[in-house]
Formats: sequence, structure tokens, C-alpha cells
Amino acid sequence: MIARNFIITGRVQGVFFRRSTQDFARQIGCRGWIKNTSDGSVKIYFLGTEIQYRSFRTYLNNGPPLAQVDEVIEHPAEIIDDTLGFNILGS
Repeated sequence: MIARNFIITGRVQGVFFRRSTQDFARQIGCRGWIKNTSDGSVKIYFLGTEIQYRSFRTYLNNGPPLAQVDEVIEHPAEIIDDTLGFNILGS
């Protein structure tokens, strides 16, 4: 399993980025969460296989149609085994 933390910057709030990313993550079967941050970026915890990771990472480069992704910052993360599904955190 691969675990990653992502920070996505650009026009990524108010453009259905979280919902679209959740839909995509569920479609490919990975686990984790996504949330808006106070600085206007989006933070993501990803947990999945190598194939799921490659697909998810490619998706993040563009996001949904209304988004404008400026940067995808990625860091290794600890594997959290109790992560179920792919959830939107916060409001």
C-alpha cells in the first residue's frame, strides 16, 4: 500500500474539487480523505495500491473542469489502516 499527503493549490475551493475527487477515488477504489484548508488550498490523505496511486496522481494534476490546479505538493505519509472509504472532511 502507498500512503501520501497532498496539498493542491490554485482555484480548488468552490469548484466541486472535493466532491469530484471523492467520486474519482471511490471509482478507482482507494481510501483516504479530502478537506479544504483556511489558506484556500485542499489537503488530501491517500491510501491505495501503486496502480490506484498513479491514476489518482494523474487526476490531481487537473482536477474537475471548473478547477485550476497550480501546484500538487506531495509527501509520503504513514499508513493508517483504519481509513475506510474516501471521505470529505469539514464543511
